[in-house]
Amino acid sequence: MKNEIKIGLIFLGVFLLAYFIDLNTAFFLEAISEALRMLNEYARLHILTCLVPALFIAGGITNMISSSSVIRILSGSFGKFWAYLMASVSGSILAVCSCTVLPLFAGIYNSGAGIGPATTFLFSGPAINILAMVLSFKALGWQIGLARIVSAILLAVIIGIIMEKSFKREDSERISKIVIPENGDFPVWKSALILTSIVFVLIFATWNIQAGEAINSIKWWLVGGFTLLTLIFSILFLNKKRFYGWMDQTWTLTKQILPLLFFGVLISGFIFKIIPQEWIQNAVGGNSILSNLAASVVGAFMYFATLTEVPIVENLMKSGMGNGPALSLLLAGPALSLPSMLVVYKVLGSKKAIVFFLLVIVLSALAGWIFGMIY
Repeated sequence: MKNEIKIGLIFLGVFLLAYFIDLNTAFFLEAISEALRMLNEYARLHILTCLVPALFIAGGITNMISSSSVIRILSGSFGKFWAYLMASVSGSILAVCSCTVLPLFAGIYNSGAGIGPATTFLFSGPAINILAMVLSFKALGWQIGLARIVSAILLAVIIGIIMEKSFKREDSERISKIVIPENGDFPVWKSALILTSIVFVLIFATWNIQAGEAINSIKWWLVGGFTLLTLIFSILFLNKKRFYGWMDQTWTLTKQILPLLFFGVLISGFIFKIIPQEWIQNAVGGNSILSNLAASVVGAFMYFATLTEVPIVENLMKSGMGNGPALSLLLAGPALSLPSMLVVYKVLGSKKAIVFFLLVIVLSALAGWIFGMIY
């Protein structure tokens, strides 16, 4: 009942916003149509290619990888340096958006990762993937491209450390209560082969090739090949109990994440249709604290599909957006979105989630402001 009340209040808030900016009926219906179009596009372009592989990876992490290993590496007991290093750079090979990284985050967090490394991964995963970095350098210039890489890694670690220090006691209690499955540790090399093959499915499925249909078809052959390889490894290595456990974990994460993502995408499409674009453009001009904060807030609530933040920022810069706000939006935008906020809120709980959101928004704005003064 509480969730239904929250959803009802969000809808009420959206409709009140539409009322106060005096939308006529035609434009109101157009906003609803845009929200449905965005949801349709999200379902077509991201469910099969991004979220499905990510959900299977997350379910596999929970079921196949020993919780004691995850706790040892990503809780910091193996060494804080290695925990944060792995968390901050592991997302660099995955071309994922803020929504697609959520199942992976939930998987490692529920398996015993400390809240610090887990939130470091949650921020850095969509922010520093290789494709986004290359596109940033090419479209926005090497200065913003380099600033994005350095800032994303530094902010990811800073956010993780602050989250760890802020919730150290609660997190220790959470990790201590995690029960290691009684069906025994699964051999590392077997889980590595299965999960690596699915990771390659995710990588190639999200691989954006602009070289014509002939070359573009290669990626689908690769996706099919690694999907078949995953199936072969599963048949060879998994017994019935382990396989059903994997599917059960995947389905649990699916039920937890997908409804909130769909709802968030729907609301995001509606809100950003009814808010005049010139408001956004006027708010992010120059390099004041307020303009950087506005860019960070807009980025945090706006939904960016994989790599789309770069052309959006490029167009805004042509309309007068400053260099600082551009970086602020590039940092906060991929890391957060209204759909991802709903899921993070459910996984972490209200207090931890709100602190994480504020850290992303404030530190992204601060990084943009500093960059704007330098360049």
